[in-house]
Amino acid sequence: SSGINAEYGSVMTPTVFSMVLRILSTVFKYCTSLTTEFIKQDASGTIRSLLVGNKTPVEIGLTPTLLHRSSNELFEILCLCAELLPQLPRYGVFSVDNLISGNDEE
Repeated sequence: SSGINAEYGSVMTPTVFSMVLRILSTVFKYCTSLTTEFIKQDASGTIRSLLVGNKTPVEIGLTPTLLHRSSNELFEILCLCAELLPQLPRYGVFSVDNLISGNDEE
């Protein structure tokens, strides 16, 4: 096998693909300036292409067909998306962990 995977458009294997996403997630977790820059540089388009390929929104239509991805790859894409979102507050409804453990910090 030549190592070329048409689904990924390069020589990137599924394992390497997942590792790259994990690295990006870690970088975005600890470097807010890079996270902000990534968001400014069309993060939604990048994530869309990870999920449906290089199709335009018009080609995708109302019911997009996802590329075949392993559960691990989808998990890593989800983790990447989670790192791009702002943190939730730690009070009110979002303090459920404190309520469960008995540490009522409001």
